[in-house]
Amino acid sequence: STCHGLEGDGYEAGGTGTAIGLTGFLAKVSDGFIRETVKVGRSNTRMLPFQGPDGLANLSDQEIDDIIVYLRGLGTQ
Repeated sequence: STCHGLEGDGYEAGGTGTAIGLTGFLAKVSDGFIRETVKVGRSNTRMLPFQGPDGLANLSDQEIDDIIVYLRGLGTQ
């Protein structure tokens, strides 16, 4: 939430990251893109990995899939 805001609306909500909860973003990216980004991060951005020994939280594959389901739910509100 500190990066992407409490509702996933990013910079507009005082977060330091992009607006991942907006329908425009979610319509453009695949689940695979989100999954890979959460797992390994994104080069040339502040997005760090959340899986593996150097990950911020070492999330399991199921936890990452749960995040994707949550994000997709944001796009329907």
